[in-house]
Amino acid sequence: LQHEVDTTSSHIAVHPNPCLEHTVLTLENKRNEHIKVFISDILGKLLISEETPSVDGLQNYSIDLSTYPAGEYIVALFSPSSLWSGSVHIIKMGPAVQPWSLDLKKMVGR
Repeated sequence: LQHEVDTTSSHIAVHPNPCLEHTVLTLENKRNEHIKVFISDILGKLLISEETPSVDGLQNYSIDLSTYPAGEYIVALFSPSSLWSGSVHIIKMGPAVQPWSLDLKKMVGR
């Protein structure tokens, strides 16, 4: 039985890994279907739950870890229609980057 999503190690990759803020997941989607993406910390706490667009063939999916602290993260993939699943680990380097904001009231003392 051949999987509809190619699960060989050369067909699920994350680059760059380790990353500083963003990385790209690459996989071969042979069925032109949405793939569910779950990203959790090493303790299993779910941080991100998304779905890829349906693409027939090689698919790149951007992962933003900029607001999370340095550490190891697990990307779990699941295809509901073919019941396929797979996972990869990501190492994030450096501190969490807080979203930038400008508060003019604090700057002028009001």
